[in-house]
Amino acid sequence: MNNDYSFRGSKKVRRVLADGDRVSISADRAHQILGNQKIYGLWGLYTVPGRASGLLDGGPSRLTPPARELVETLYRPVLETGAGHDAKRIREVLRQRLSRIDIGNHDAGLVRAIGRTLKRRLLPRDREFFRFHLLHGGPQDATSGR
Repeated sequence: MNNDYSFRGSKKVRRVLADGDRVSISADRAHQILGNQKIYGLWGLYTVPGRASGLLDGGPSRLTPPARELVETLYRPVLETGAGHDAKRIREVLRQRLSRIDIGNHDAGLVRAIGRTLKRRLLPRDREFFRFHLLHGGPQDATSGR
């Protein structure tokens, strides 16, 4: 590890984890890493390109059919290794007003599975999907990738 923690929110995560292996997941401001994503510009940072590339649509934002298929085939199987069938543990955590994640014990497999989704090598078909949508603008790109 090169001690490069430039991912947004990583400093606060490191502070929270220094206090132990239990992490709170909640919409409550006291438990949020980045309190207001719209103010921080994160909402637009990810949703605008997601819409422009044909991966997000609607209001509130939803995955388009191609993006949903990618999640189902690429990420869901990896997440199921630590979150159970149909990623049940993730759904349980996100449905609650406040959930406690025990990253060192009970939820260690869940945390490892989430980490594997970020570290996974892409297959050629996955690269082609991302190339088409993110580089060339997806199926609704009126600029022909410019």
